[in-house]
Amino acid sequence: MQNKPELLLPDTILEDRDEIAQHFFEYIHEFDERRHYPPSDDVPELNAYCALYYEYRVNNGGHRTYVLSSQGRDRIREAALAGLDMVGATEQAGILRRLMDWTKRNPGVVAIIIEGRISREDLGPQPELDQMDEDFFRINRGGAPSHLIADWVLRLPGLKVVTQDQYDALINGYGVANSVN
Repeated sequence: MQNKPELLLPDTILEDRDEIAQHFFEYIHEFDERRHYPPSDDVPELNAYCALYYEYRVNNGGHRTYVLSSQGRDRIREAALAGLDMVGATEQAGILRRLMDWTKRNPGVVAIIIEGRISREDLGPQPELDQMDEDFFRINRGGAPSHLIADWVLRLPGLKVVTQDQYDALINGYGVANSVN
């Protein structure tokens, strides 16, 4: 892929799957914000990033929060689904498929959520969303997608492990990916 930044991780986190996933998320976010990743239907790093985004949003407010955060953009959900499938998080992918189907069947509720009104008072009872949350949290106790993504990141052929100082300089904008030797 042209213009794709070199993937870096700090050497201080290699034993912690949560930290690996979080650093990967922040790293890809930083480079995606700078538009280093070209638009594509199949960029594994962006798909993994979107899968992490899904997990993190649901963990921090349920599927209502994820619908609000993704602003009804199917492409984000499709990329998250591809990322979940790519790392073998099949049960979580099944829940996301249910959410995608739910959003198609409930455009009025989605519009209310996108306005930022996500409370039960604003939306009324949404048993399908509540069940998706319950299922997601139950399944994640057995293995979170972020752990599968961390394992995937560690197997990437282009992964470069750098010192914490080098990594911090890059993330803070004091360096560029290709300048770390």
